[in-house]
Amino acid sequence: MKKAIALLFAVAALAVSGTSLSKSQPELDLSQPAKGKVLLSIRGDIQVHNHNADTLELDRDTLQRLPRTSFTTHTPWTVGASTFAGVTVRDLLAAIGAGSQRFKAIAIDDYLITVEGVDFDRYPILIAYELDEKPMTLRDLGPLWLMFPFDDHPELSTEINKAFSVWQLREMEIL
Repeated sequence: MKKAIALLFAVAALAVSGTSLSKSQPELDLSQPAKGKVLLSIRGDIQVHNHNADTLELDRDTLQRLPRTSFTTHTPWTVGASTFAGVTVRDLLAAIGAGSQRFKAIAIDDYLITVEGVDFDRYPILIAYELDEKPMTLRDLGPLWLMFPFDDHPELSTEINKAFSVWQLREMEIL
């Protein structure tokens, strides 16, 4: 009984001191240069840079260290329901200190669209890097794909949001 009480006091002391019993993960420093192949370059109205004075370059490892979200949805480009995983646009924009939620999305084939009027705070729209639990490749429209949770939020299934669903995303310019 004395050991149980002592343990309770120890846990309470840790809680009061702000110390955690679990090992904390080191904070992600996006200002460090990408070590792997760059998958996404971001420029424009951002606070974090690691390539030059106005550009942030992110590799797969760095993207995977950002908060991860996933959902399963049907799309016009895939067969059946597919599970997408990645970082939400909201979390990415917050991590880079973006001054706006409006941006140009540019694909590997130079497809370009200005993404605007989307409620990234309400909806978990992804910069997806996995499709059905596998890293996306060029062959399956990756390595990055701006993806909307169409099944969970049918109101997102509009022609403009389908146009915003940029596959083979390589660059974002925050406006």
